[in-house]
Parts: sequence; structure tokens; C-alpha cells
Amino acid sequence: MIEKCLLEWELEDVFCITVDNASSNDTAIAYMKRKINGWKTGVLKCRFLHMRCVAHIVNLVVGDGLKCVHDSIIRVRHAVRFIKQSPARLLKFKKCVADEKINSKKLLCLDVPTRWNSTYLMLHAALALENDFDRYSEEDPHYNVELYDREGNGPPTCDDWATVKRFSEFLQCFYELTLRVYGSAYVTANQFFHELINVAGLLKELCASRDENMSLMACKMREKYEKYWGDPEKINLLICIVVVLDPRYKLDYVEWMISEIYDSKVGFVLTKNLRESLYALYDEYRVLPTTDTPREDSSESRDDALLNATQKKVDVLKNKYKKQRGERGGEIKLELDKYLEEEVEEDFDNFDVLGWWRMLVGCFSCCLLLFVADFAAVCC
Repeated sequence: MIEKCLLEWELEDVFCITVDNASSNDTAIAYMKRKINGWKTGVLKCRFLHMRCVAHIVNLVVGDGLKCVHDSIIRVRHAVRFIKQSPARLLKFKKCVADEKINSKKLLCLDVPTRWNSTYLMLHAALALENDFDRYSEEDPHYNVELYDREGNGPPTCDDWATVKRFSEFLQCFYELTLRVYGSAYVTANQFFHELINVAGLLKELCASRDENMSLMACKMREKYEKYWGDPEKINLLICIVVVLDPRYKLDYVEWMISEIYDSKVGFVLTKNLRESLYALYDEYRVLPTTDTPREDSSESRDDALLNATQKKVDVLKNKYKKQRGERGGEIKLELDKYLEEEVEEDFDNFDVLGWWRMLVGCFSCCLLLFVADFAAVCC
């Protein structure tokens, strides 16, 4: 299907393809690598073609953690389900909300236990109406009786609400992360690395928590996290490279962050791979034809054609000389190096990365600008 669409749309220059994490997708991407390499249009032989969807992996990570779900969440779920099962009960609950004079527009919502984001929304709404559940238990005698008969043994207690609040605050971090990475009205490619670093830091901190339930859940999630983002050979380095091309951070920042999150062995391999991939990609773009390359006129004379052919040979020799001089430590310096050595820009909200690069169109060649534009389009 992917190949069929690319052929219909006449798209041959494919940089990366973002897919959910599934074995069938692994097979499909392996097939597309062979096809695109056969078209001779793959960048570095499609080394970075396979991009696993960040939001999907986050869902898997959190989903694993919630398998260790606490009884407190089960009791809140049963309380919400009891009230929402009947229009009469829901009406009585709304009266309790009015009597308690709670200023909240949130409505009770029941979660789908296999979808962690719906569990977060359920807990978030229920917490805002915590006092109303206590009042409702006084108004409806069947409430306590029926909940004691269910799994979880009873309605939520004060300790349950305190536990649920901690879980809700924890899940909020991941819920807001998914909202940010799903954004479509702004560039998101340069945000994924920061989000993954934040997740790693949060899980590392909570694994050492004194709260056994939180620690157990965080450790379970960390195992899943490291399955996808703990092996330097499995990480698609485009996630890191796009941050290098963000003038607020650049290479030093990314390498420092890696050293903070990963152990020394993994960090060393990851930073080594990052540098090699960054310069390998840039070298690949340096030899690509750019829009400022003049096209041959079909009506040119035989003499002009001969002159152009001779000029091309001279250009090849010039480039060979420049490369040799650069290898000898001459004054030739890559534009990428110049960019990396400049001071970073001030970091502030709503910084327009693409706008910053547009302002420097006259300062950098089409090669580097095309390099940046393609990376900014990466969808993770």
C-alpha cells in the first residue's frame, strides 16, 4: 500500500516513514527500504527510514505501568460506573454537586481500562468532585452496599483519593506530552528529544520513590522505555539531530543531555553514533543538486555543451582539491561546523525555528537550508 501511494503521487525522495510499533510494520519498512534503494533516492541507503511513532510508544510505556494499577483506581472506577449506570443516579449526583457548591464544570466520565489516557481523564474529573461522592453515599444507601459487593471492596476512602491524586498528577505529564507531539499547526520534530529526556528523568526519579505503588509502576514503565529508547543501536537518531539543528540547543546540549540520562557506556556509543550520522547526512546533502544549479538549455549549441562538460570536469577537480586541503587541516571549514560553533539563540516560548533559518537564507548555502528543511518535516 505504501509503495502504491508513493508511485501514484510520484514521490521518490522519501526520507523517513513514521509507523506504529508492530512487527508487520517492521516487515513493510524493510520492503520499502529495498524498493527506495532500488530507486536510488534513499538518503544514506535509507538508514533512518524507519521512525517508530513516539506517541504510540509512549502509550505502550504507560500501558505497561498501569498493569500494576492500584486498588484505589479500581474503587474510583466502580464508584463512577455505579453513578453513570442510571440517569436517576446521575441526576441525584448533580444535585449533590449543586448542594456542595463546588465550582467545577467537569462531568463524570468512565474510562476504558485498556486506554490509559481515558483513565487519566476519569481520575482528573472525579478528583474535582471528590466531596460529592461522600455526599452521594449519604443520599443513596445502595451506593455503599453495591460497591462492597464488587472487586475493590467498597467506595473510595480518603487514602484512596490521596493515592489517585498522585497517580493523576503522574499521568498528566504523559497526557500533556501526547497532546504536544500530536500538534499539527507547528513544527514538532525538534520537541521529541526533550519529551523523551523528560520521561526518562521522571521515571528515574519515581523508581526511587518511597511510595511502593508509584515505584513499582515507574520501574515497569522504565523497562518498556529502555526496550525502545535504551539501546543506542535502535534509536532513530533523527530525533536527536533535529535538536542539533535548533539554534537554541545545538550539539553540545544534546550530548550533555545524553550523558545525564544514559549510563557512560550507552551514552558514549550514542554520542559517537550521533556525530557520525550528523556529518554523514550533511555530506550526503552536500552532493545533492540544489535549486540554484543552472539547468541545461535544450537548444544550446554543441560548443556550449562541450564547454559545460569541460567545466564540470574542472569543478570535480576543484572539489577534490578542496577536500584534500580540508583533510590536511587547511582553512576549509564546513558550514555545519560554522553553525555549531556560533553562540546559541536565547530560548523562549514560541521560538520560530524555521523562521530563524529563513532569515539566514543569504548566510548559508542551499545545501544546509535544504538539510534543515527536510529534518523539520520529520514526523515522529
